[in-house]
Amino acid sequence: MIRYALITHDFRVPCAAEEGLFCGRLGGLETLDTVMSLGQKGDKWSFLSAPPYTLWYDFLSGRPNRAVSAGLMTIETTNESGLVRLKEKGGYLSVSAQDAVDVVEGDPERFGDRSMFRLIPWEDFTKLWAVARQTWSLGPDGEKATIDEWKSSFRSLKFGSLWVDFDQFCEAIMKQPAPHELLFMAERNVYRAALYRPGVLYVVFGDKVLQEFRTSLESLMNPGFYTGEILVATNLLSEQIESAMPPSMRDQCRIITMSAFDYPDYISTRQTLFSSGVLDDYAPLLYMDGDIAVNAPIEPNLLRGALERMSSAQLENFNGDFRHSQSNGAVLYSKDPYNLGRTEAGFNTGVFLVPNVKAQRHLLDPAFLTNLIYTDMHGRGSIPFHEQSVMNYALRKIDAFDATLINSVTDVGGDPNSPIVKEYGSMAPERARGFVHFWCYGGANRSLPMGNYTRQIRHYRRRKGL
Repeated sequence: MIRYALITHDFRVPCAAEEGLFCGRLGGLETLDTVMSLGQKGDKWSFLSAPPYTLWYDFLSGRPNRAVSAGLMTIETTNESGLVRLKEKGGYLSVSAQDAVDVVEGDPERFGDRSMFRLIPWEDFTKLWAVARQTWSLGPDGEKATIDEWKSSFRSLKFGSLWVDFDQFCEAIMKQPAPHELLFMAERNVYRAALYRPGVLYVVFGDKVLQEFRTSLESLMNPGFYTGEILVATNLLSEQIESAMPPSMRDQCRIITMSAFDYPDYISTRQTLFSSGVLDDYAPLLYMDGDIAVNAPIEPNLLRGALERMSSAQLENFNGDFRHSQSNGAVLYSKDPYNLGRTEAGFNTGVFLVPNVKAQRHLLDPAFLTNLIYTDMHGRGSIPFHEQSVMNYALRKIDAFDATLINSVTDVGGDPNSPIVKEYGSMAPERARGFVHFWCYGGANRSLPMGNYTRQIRHYRRRKGL
């Protein structure tokens, strides 16, 4: 059966309730159960409940479940392409000032746009509904965008800062091969948007790292101002993790219970989670070691991250080519040398961004399987810096890595006299643009320099009015 959804003049859809038909906003609909579609009855049309059930709407009782429903309509075209009027024997359907859908008598022209509707094939409508319920990162710069349902109409949509022709936007949605990306025209220009549903992942094994974890979270809260979901993979009790979290962040936390018994467990958890499906909802997913301090508002980097095509991390230029670096994949590369055609520094996985876990999983799975197979053959301690080495070897081989984003916003911190820290700018507050990885520190508790640095950043931002 042919089904159409109806879009009203102010970008809403007719829905059924006990009081009759009312207009609902797409983004506010958790399901399509109450949405009325238009279905054909012989040479006329009537309202149907949303699939998978076929229950006709009854205009006399105002309910969609009368055994023999009453009320058939004819579709009348208008002077505008795609816009129609629906005529019932008592008059024309129109949206009232109280947002109800009623049958009104007389010339429908006097009701203007309120008596006109846009018809959309049901399958296309469900995709539009999915887009309307999501937040997007709009390229090229990573503008946070949604469909503004208060400003949109059945002629044009307000998407972020753009106005988009309704038909063109719907046509673009239908052509998308992936539900996490939109390519469309607006104002004669081409635009791309990527799904934005961020998550931040920590791995916390053992209580010795709890203080670092807390200090990193405090920086994520301020100056990071992160309000999204935080995932913590841990072998500790939930009470221990919650006690280490700033109270205001506890509602953001989702704990993933895991076991760890040896070195590979402790440093390869990210790969397991990336390939497990547990993280498939996140776009982007940002992993951070516990010794990472956030030194600037994080959302601009996450929005840019959602638009990336490949995973990203910080380069270790000081270690030279990854193929000769023990911490960046030399062991695995020596077993399977391949021609890269260029010199490539290895990357550090302390800050590791995946643009869309579900979409990237087929690229991350080979690295995970390499880790499993190699350690099974050669022993669990056979790969130095397990996960980091495997990721460098595998992602470079299949050309599934681009350091540009994370490398451009991540510094190295720790001992200010360290040559590497000096090379990265000695943690100068005016350079703050994303993250500082505190691995150049010889002390046992990295939370101390991390905390001092974070307080310095907050003071600097207050002084500058940031």
